[in-house]
Amino acid sequence: MDSKDIKDKTDEIFEKAKIGAGIAATAVGDFAKSAGEKAVNVKNTASVNFHIRSLNNELNDLYIKLGKTAYDIHSNIETESIPAEIINTINLTLEEIEKFKAQLVELRGMTTCSKCGKESPNVSEFCPACGEKLG
Repeated sequence: MDSKDIKDKTDEIFEKAKIGAGIAATAVGDFAKSAGEKAVNVKNTASVNFHIRSLNNELNDLYIKLGKTAYDIHSNIETESIPAEIINTINLTLEEIEKFKAQLVELRGMTTCSKCGKESPNVSEFCPACGEKLG
């Protein structure tokens, strides 16, 4: 083997190594991208869960206030709050909670059946629980 053959062989080996390194770098990049996307999804899910817990705490406070107001009215005690306002606030809070729950379903890559309320993967055309057409 002369020096030209050795140089050609060396160039061939380095070219294969370069291609292999490029493939490895792409794989690592894809993995990092996937991990980053999953981390964002986990963060978003935690944030939505936090909002739901906060709204549930507010809802419990409203239920307590409504119960006290009902007791005061029943006991003929003068009351400053009007139960209709409390009930309206409860309904608005419940609507907000439902919006956040819908966000959670979406973050999980699921959809909710409008007929039975069961969750199914976004790729499903029909609900596996009741057969209703999804989407």
